[in-house]
Amino acid sequence: MLFLLNDTVLDFDPTFMASYEVTNHVHSLSLPQVIDLISEAFTKTPALPKAAPTAANKAAIMLVLKQPQVNAALFLPTVLPDGGVRFGARFAALDPPVMFELKGMQDQGRLTPGFVNACVWEAATVGDAAAA
Repeated sequence: MLFLLNDTVLDFDPTFMASYEVTNHVHSLSLPQVIDLISEAFTKTPALPKAAPTAANKAAIMLVLKQPQVNAALFLPTVLPDGGVRFGARFAALDPPVMFELKGMQDQGRLTPGFVNACVWEAATVGDAAAA
């Protein structure tokens, strides 16, 4: 399964990584609770997808279990007035050809945060504005 987490395409087998117990636990959580858990992981490891790929895969699996149509997530930090950091999250359901293109670019070492932003997140903003 391909999943875009921030600017990294993860490629994993969710059935191999999520035990029955984990799946049941995630189903017992609300989506905001899952987002909070993933945000905590990003707080501890800001470059989570690259620095801790196993944790990133687990984060993606949790999101897929809560929202099966989602295959892309963006977690961005916001500095709070008290100096703390809070992560905001955005989600998308990308078409398989887009995911395969992003994965191919990543495999070639050509996938950049700027390209992902322009291709996925800015495009979604433009699409949202056009639909309004």
